[in-house]
Amino acid sequence: MSETLPWVMFLFYITTGYLSVVGLTSGAIAVTAYSLHNRFIYTPVALMGLSGAGYQLATAYYYQTNAEAAAITALIWQTDFASIMLLSTGFYFAALRYRGHVPGYLTFLFVLALLMLLVANRASDFSLHFADVATLTKYPNPWLGSYGALQGEPGGGSWLWHIAMGITLLASFWWNFHSRAVIGPAKVFTQFLFLFLLIATVYSSLSLDLGIWNGIYLPGFALTAFMLWFCIGFTLEAARNSRQLRRREREMEAEIQERRKAEDKLERLSQVFMQAPAATHIIDLNGRTLQVNDESLRLLRRDVSAPPRVNFITVLEMLGVSKEQILQDIAEKSRGEYGPFFLVAGMPVDALYLARDAWLKFKLYPIYNHERELQEIVVRMEDVTDQQFVENAIKTISMAVSTEIGHAFFNQFTIHLAKLLNKKFVFIGLKKFVEGRMTIQTLAVSANGELMDNVNIELINSPSEKVLKEGSYAIPRQAQREFPDNPFLRNLGLESFVGSAMVDVNNEPIGLIAVLDDKPMDNVKQMLEVVNIFVSRASTELHRLEAEQRIRKMAYEDHLTGLPNRSALNEHVIHLLQGEDAPETCAFIQIDLDHFKTINDALGHDVGDEVLRRISARLRQVLGDDAFLARLGGDEFAVVLRHLGPGAELFLTRTIQQLIASMEQPVQVGDHVLDLGCTIGAVLFPEFATSVLDVFRNADIALNKAKGSGRGGYQLFTPEMHDSVSHRLALEHGLRAALANDEFHVFYQAQVDGEGNLMGAEALIRWRHPDQGWISPAEFIPVAEETGLINGIGQWVLRAALTHRKQWAERRIPFYGHLSVNVSPWEFARPDFVSATVEAVEKLQVPPSHITLEVTESALLTDIQDTITKLSQLRRFGMTIALDDFGTGYSSLAYLRDLPLDILKVDKTFVDTLATNAHEPLVESMIAIGRNMGLQVVAEGVETQVQLERLKAMGCNVFQGYLFSRPMAEADFVQWLIQREADARELKQLP
Repeated sequence: MSETLPWVMFLFYITTGYLSVVGLTSGAIAVTAYSLHNRFIYTPVALMGLSGAGYQLATAYYYQTNAEAAAITALIWQTDFASIMLLSTGFYFAALRYRGHVPGYLTFLFVLALLMLLVANRASDFSLHFADVATLTKYPNPWLGSYGALQGEPGGGSWLWHIAMGITLLASFWWNFHSRAVIGPAKVFTQFLFLFLLIATVYSSLSLDLGIWNGIYLPGFALTAFMLWFCIGFTLEAARNSRQLRRREREMEAEIQERRKAEDKLERLSQVFMQAPAATHIIDLNGRTLQVNDESLRLLRRDVSAPPRVNFITVLEMLGVSKEQILQDIAEKSRGEYGPFFLVAGMPVDALYLARDAWLKFKLYPIYNHERELQEIVVRMEDVTDQQFVENAIKTISMAVSTEIGHAFFNQFTIHLAKLLNKKFVFIGLKKFVEGRMTIQTLAVSANGELMDNVNIELINSPSEKVLKEGSYAIPRQAQREFPDNPFLRNLGLESFVGSAMVDVNNEPIGLIAVLDDKPMDNVKQMLEVVNIFVSRASTELHRLEAEQRIRKMAYEDHLTGLPNRSALNEHVIHLLQGEDAPETCAFIQIDLDHFKTINDALGHDVGDEVLRRISARLRQVLGDDAFLARLGGDEFAVVLRHLGPGAELFLTRTIQQLIASMEQPVQVGDHVLDLGCTIGAVLFPEFATSVLDVFRNADIALNKAKGSGRGGYQLFTPEMHDSVSHRLALEHGLRAALANDEFHVFYQAQVDGEGNLMGAEALIRWRHPDQGWISPAEFIPVAEETGLINGIGQWVLRAALTHRKQWAERRIPFYGHLSVNVSPWEFARPDFVSATVEAVEKLQVPPSHITLEVTESALLTDIQDTITKLSQLRRFGMTIALDDFGTGYSSLAYLRDLPLDILKVDKTFVDTLATNAHEPLVESMIAIGRNMGLQVVAEGVETQVQLERLKAMGCNVFQGYLFSRPMAEADFVQWLIQREADARELKQLP
């Protein structure tokens, strides 16, 4: 043998050590394993590892020895270890097949076979390898250098040993195949490879013994490969098991935490159960009590789960609730609630006894097991005696006083409170100053169940004083000892007191309700609760009465002047008309203050309000207490006079004159001295008005008639005034129909210069009523302005005039001047007046320069800045602006220079004066003003040649009137224009 260890020998020793470690480790596992399965698995593995190590060691020694005897000894040991190794391999696969429960007979066969092979091997001179050995021969080998091997003839023992090993390995194949369900296909496949390799190496050893080839014994290396694979698998499985173990540990820790939580929850629930404020019991499905809490022990004075045990289902059945109903409620509603029931002390219900009378309510809840099956029932028994007492009090108060109000309410209130509490004395009172002393003035008093007269109770040093200070106060007994100087307690012999304060909306005490008795009161707390309920209801009624008084005052009194308002006046007149003591003749006077709006706008509402207060005081002074004075609203007052008797109209006239004279007196407010005056309309009723509606309406008609005649006057209603109003209403309805039915017409009146040349025309509206014929504008225009219909009428006139002007141009009618359209003050005041006018002109495509808008002074001077803005916009658009009826308005000269105007029209009233006066300075001044401001001056209403000549002499150069042309319908005006043009051409042709 070479001096250096060949590397194959190194492998023999390495594998020997590795197999030893595996064998020892597996043996330790087998010894310490708890399961029989692991013992059966790791025991053969340990034998495989240790025998494999012995096999490799013996083989290495066999190849390295130089002595024949030593080689034979090594070969005998190798055969022993090979037998153990291969039979242990078979037993390993049998253990896998039978899942650690190898049948006893099979174990016996393995042990018997092993013993027989070991004995046979030991009995052989040359081991079971050879029957006879010739010599120990050295062979050269590149792996081993040179090695020694015995040469001989294998005997029957060798063949028997190999047959036994073949049977064992074939059985291992079979067992490995049938263990695939346990270890998995991959592992089965790998073990098949190992078995193939082991068979190959075993029978390669036989070929060595037969001298077929020169090599080494390889089964130990095959086993080493299997053991390596086994250890890797074991390591991976151990890692996997370790992970699973750690996961399981975490799961167990979580389960432990959950269990602790559940135990804590159970403990808390147990504490909740034991400490519940209501008597709580757990019963089985037959009603027997299993467990009770502390409150049950307190209420029932014993443990009802101990004999004699209370059956709560029997208790409820005795109270009228069937077991079937209980189980049905729990199944459908998950709860059952029954009662309250009144149980008398000392009278048993089943085994349930009470120490005192009580109202009990029973509430039942289910307890289910984990399969949601009803297992037990929780019975909660609540003592609702106090609540029931209060509920009875509420029912009593609601039934007793629900329909009563005012004093009847408080009377019934005290009677029923005394009956409910069964006490001798009850009163409700308010805090009042009487003769300089603070007292309680009763609203109602009940003594011994009967009403008494109201009294004043001294407040100082009394229980009532304590109530007002503290909100509520009670003396269960010996009240006279606590208040020895109180005559009220002493005189009535009262010993106990319970009282609670009533408060206002600011939570300030205003009175109290008190319950008193000549015996001590044991249940003061309950008494006080009931009294508080009654206090709440009484306070509500007091607040309602107070609110009713405030509302009535608001509804029937004018807050500014303190006079009765329109509603109060309305009821007063109704009473005079329908009352049993109605007088024969009364008068209704409606007063409207003159110029009040101007004062209000100029000096502010504060001054205006003070004026109204001064006027109301003056009217009271003039009229005295016999007249009913009221404020209608705004600046209107009304007076009702009654019992006028004969000469009623004369007395009424005299009274009206006194009122007018009084109103003409200046009113001083601060530094302002104001002149107002008034206008009055009056009606005698029931002579001229038989209903309240007629009274108000006829007085208003008379007032409007008086206003129409000028401020500062009066009118007494006559039936003819009603006819006038009816006519006005008919006009209003007719105007509405006229707009819808196209009953309006536009007439035109020419405007000429001093030479007779046509300068333009003014569009004038006319109304042809289907029944009444032509109606004058002077009659219907005021009505249109009052009703607001003037806006629609004005727009209609503008559209009609623009349409005619466009048609004339298309037909080449000889009209070359401007067309004037009147604008009412109501139209001009509209915010959209300019935009609506411009839109109409643009829509009909009429040049704006052909249109003149005539606006009156009253329209222009309402809001001077707004007027300037609107007129400037219209002029920029191209339209001409004329000031109509110049001289008839107010303050026109002061604002004239600021207004963007083009034309001044002198009103007909001024032109009429020229018919008799040759010199009229006012007209001359008007014309001069217009000329000096660069305005064209047009004189309206020129009817005579004298007027024309005088106007010319004053400098007026444009004229309009009957002298030149009457207003004509559109068709007639067109013919007039055509004829005028024809006449002009004829004059030009004359020589």
